[in-house]
Amino acid sequence: MTHARDAAAQGDDFVTTTTDTSMASNPGYLHRLDLAMPEHAQDPAPEWLHMCIRHRETSQFLMDDEQLDEIIVSAMVAPETRSRIVLRANGVMVLLKAMHLREGADPEHFAAVRLWIDKNRIISTREEDIDAILQMRELIEAGKGPHTTGQFLAGLIGSVYRDLGPLVEELEDQLHELDQRLASNDADDVFCGNLGKLRRRVAAFLHHLTPHKAVLETLMNSKCSFFSEVDHYLFVEHHDTLSRFLETLNDLRDRGRIADDQINRIQAGRIERINFLFTMVATIFLPISFLTGLFGVNLQGIPFSQYESAFVVFCLVCIAIVGLTLWAFRRRGLY
Repeated sequence: MTHARDAAAQGDDFVTTTTDTSMASNPGYLHRLDLAMPEHAQDPAPEWLHMCIRHRETSQFLMDDEQLDEIIVSAMVAPETRSRIVLRANGVMVLLKAMHLREGADPEHFAAVRLWIDKNRIISTREEDIDAILQMRELIEAGKGPHTTGQFLAGLIGSVYRDLGPLVEELEDQLHELDQRLASNDADDVFCGNLGKLRRRVAAFLHHLTPHKAVLETLMNSKCSFFSEVDHYLFVEHHDTLSRFLETLNDLRDRGRIADDQINRIQAGRIERINFLFTMVATIFLPISFLTGLFGVNLQGIPFSQYESAFVVFCLVCIAIVGLTLWAFRRRGLY
């Protein structure tokens, strides 16, 4: 029979709904649930204890009441961690990064879930919940959750990757659209901002997901007695899914670099054309500026000042100089 002991408030102020004195003295509890067991099962249902690392009592409780060793507990309550796995004779510790999108967080924001799993129990700790944890709790409370701790772990990892799949596909679609715009030299400031945002998201996914590969490889090859053949098969499938994600993300990262290089070349070409235009204008008007400056001095003896048509002739000479300069540029293929 599934039982639950839940926190009635979020944040650091947890109010329990039980008269259990051990529970009341340990506000790090978030919930304690029994996994659903088949009717013919004779073994007691494995238990899932979920706790918050923000409470000072959590680490001491894990050591004293749950009998976890200090090294495991230290990893379970560390505020900063990376995805990794530790195998022990009686269980396994798994630390994974996953997303929490239910409250509108950015997709590249990953939170850590820390798990200790043995045959009869799952102990998880968190600083903030991930979507996969919330989904797993909903399944268990609805009586549709896993029956064993191995199924729990395989299902949790599968949930993480199901949430990730649509986001990776969205990144592919965004980069494809940017590639099409780039092919038409449409690389304005908005385009550059979108490309930068996409590259940051890809980098964040790669940073958090790459360590998952070592975790899954270890799980695939582990000899833990509480992992069934089906669990190992699911670990292999999750490893294949993760490899596909990483290959796609690496491809997106490389294509993003190529797109960035193309943008730099386009912008460099625009700057070069603008500089060339200024150079042409300066070259054309340099001799004209010299002549106008020379004939514009207010001194006696300016040539041709006594002729009424001198100004018209001077203008025609300037036009001829412009024409000859443009003809010289055209002859040399400069425009």
